[in-house]
Amino acid sequence: MKFYKYHGAGNDFLIADGRGASIDLSAERISSLCDRHTGFGAHGLMVLEESRDYDFRMRYYNSDGSGGMMCGNGGRCIVAFAADLGYKNFRFEAPDGPHEAELLSGEAEAFTNAARIVRLGMKNVSGAKPYYGDRSCDWFLDTGTRHLVRFVEDIDKLDVVGEGRPLRHDPRFAPVGVNVNFVKVNTPRDIVVRTYEKGVEDETLACGTGITASAMASWIAYRVAVSRADSSAGYNRSGEPDKVTEPEPVVCSVRARIADLQVTFTPALTLRPGESPEFSAVDVFLTGPAAFVGTVECSIRVAGQQDTERVTESRKTDSHPLLMIYGNDYFILLPVRLFENDVVKEEALLGTCCLRILEILRSYLHACGRIGTFDGNSLRLPFIAVCKTCNRSKFTDSFNCTSAFKTYKKRNIIT
Repeated sequence: MKFYKYHGAGNDFLIADGRGASIDLSAERISSLCDRHTGFGAHGLMVLEESRDYDFRMRYYNSDGSGGMMCGNGGRCIVAFAADLGYKNFRFEAPDGPHEAELLSGEAEAFTNAARIVRLGMKNVSGAKPYYGDRSCDWFLDTGTRHLVRFVEDIDKLDVVGEGRPLRHDPRFAPVGVNVNFVKVNTPRDIVVRTYEKGVEDETLACGTGITASAMASWIAYRVAVSRADSSAGYNRSGEPDKVTEPEPVVCSVRARIADLQVTFTPALTLRPGESPEFSAVDVFLTGPAAFVGTVECSIRVAGQQDTERVTESRKTDSHPLLMIYGNDYFILLPVRLFENDVVKEEALLGTCCLRILEILRSYLHACGRIGTFDGNSLRLPFIAVCKTCNRSKFTDSFNCTSAFKTYKKRNIIT
């Protein structure tokens, strides 16, 4: 199976082309692929499928294998993937209903690292529930996924995991739980957001539905504060509801951890004394980058009495692509140029931090009919190798490892 990796503002995803195929992945399988230590690493996994009524269908899973929700950054990434596949129109089904998107960055060469700017239509929002604390008011909204928004002052020093995890598991939001967004308001239409995501169970670099919820909550909080100030000054004391609208759509600039995004929506707010605000928003759009990272191919094969998973990655970089070989307890990255010829050249073959990786790599290369040679008593390590067993790693473009070579040669692991 082939996956394409994309990221939207640092929120990364594995995407499979499910057209003409039935892709059924278990939660355990998804979690394994998305694991950053023993898998390829991603915040989520998506499948692009055919749709009877729309251009395509988006199936989304969190990195823990849970599904059934919308992901704004994932939505932009699957639109970029569809564009790379040749789609020109982007009306698609998602877990929270239909969406429509457009590319603002124009035409681009398919499957390159240049980011596309995607304007994604989000679901209309109805309802915003306040949760009053001792010093502040948090806001709950469902923008395709459940979100709690909390306003903070010093967002850079905030322990997002330490403060976000208890709120994510707060009994008030059980049993489903909630994503937690911490927001610093520069102005009501210029905010900074950091998010703790359920399903990932950590802070992510960006969360599209969370950014959307944060922009709306910032506007609501500002309008509630203005209305209360006006009431205390003598306005609207008749008890009539205070209905707040905007003459034009609200445009909110949002700074995530590594990227700037924009949320646009047309709001309506009704305020009644002693009651929770009634909020709704239509014409909701999330605009931001989506970029292709690389491809992954996964297969299961039996190695002795043990299942071994092999993943190869063709990762486009400014220098050269990389190949990933992945197993149950290791992964290795090598330049693809090493495999362009039938024989791997001497300056580019084996080397690692443990014998386990070397044995598997040697078996893999021999199975491919590619045998390497070495110069003298040293070998060069132009790749990354990481092993769970000894928990060590190497990263080098050129690394002489004479002692490792001698050890391997004595054990007849290399010749």
